[in-house]
Amino acid sequence: DVAIFSSPTDGYTSDISEAITHQIAEARAVIVSHWDFHSNSELTNALQVTPLEELTRPHSIYGLHPDLLSSPNPMADPWIHEGVELWEQDGVTWVVTEGTQSLATIDSEGSDSHIAWSADQMAIANGFLFDNFKDHDTDADGIKDLSELVGNQVALLTGCTEAD
Repeated sequence: DVAIFSSPTDGYTSDISEAITHQIAEARAVIVSHWDFHSNSELTNALQVTPLEELTRPHSIYGLHPDLLSSPNPMADPWIHEGVELWEQDGVTWVVTEGTQSLATIDSEGSDSHIAWSADQMAIANGFLFDNFKDHDTDADGIKDLSELVGNQVALLTGCTEAD
């Protein structure tokens, strides 16, 4: 099972944080997209991530994990955000600590983590709003970048490969 949560700030109530905690405790995977992790310690505790810097605009995303932007859906790397900013705030960068792996960053040097894999590799925390990327197709292959990214994240969490 993989549960995907994407909601504005008021959508992440304590019930949602509890559901995420339960999902992980039951060895079921979770993918979360959010921008205001600084104000929700229940959510960051459930995901076992620590926000570092608040971002005020969408950024391009550079892959660090070899499969994040390639399997099963090949994507442009970097995944470039172009166009209208939908929201004034757009997420966070992560502190990468023991038990947390950075899957992607907002810089080509690989130092500002924007997508983190944590909670014993059962949770992926996207430090940005899915809404800001929903209409992009950077590699012009006819498949929206967000669909490719979420598909690749599900593959990472479940261990599925292109052959599966």
